[in-house]
Amino acid sequence: MFERREVVKKYRLVAPVVHDPAREGIGATKNGWQVRSRIIKERGILQAREVPGVPNAVTDIVLIGKCGGLGLYEASPRTGRTHQIRLHMQRLGAPIVNDPFYPTVLDTPVDDFTYPLQLQAWRMGFTDPFSGEPRAFTSRLRLAAWQ
Repeated sequence: MFERREVVKKYRLVAPVVHDPAREGIGATKNGWQVRSRIIKERGILQAREVPGVPNAVTDIVLIGKCGGLGLYEASPRTGRTHQIRLHMQRLGAPIVNDPFYPTVLDTPVDDFTYPLQLQAWRMGFTDPFSGEPRAFTSRLRLAAWQ
């Protein structure tokens, strides 16, 4: 189902409010932006990176709330590249709050959850392959930086 892109995934995240995302690979949509880029991930390197070429990663991003200088966003990846949402938020100029990998890798112990990444798999939906009924699952958890 994932491979055939039959699962709809929505993520919530907290990042600075985007003011002027006029950059290559960013298009305005009715409610936000669509970010397109070519992402590669090399074995043994923590960070993925964007490179020139035909886009292989597409994410729709909508700002759904503001509080001070921070925004609550909903990201809907149309593809499934490693760290795609994180890289596309960087491209918008709004790095995700408490991201230990982007823009630079932080030297944080793996068991230190003092400042958790503010990115959440919020909702997933698909058509049940057995019954044909629509199924949706939504997280009840809240992001710590958006209470």
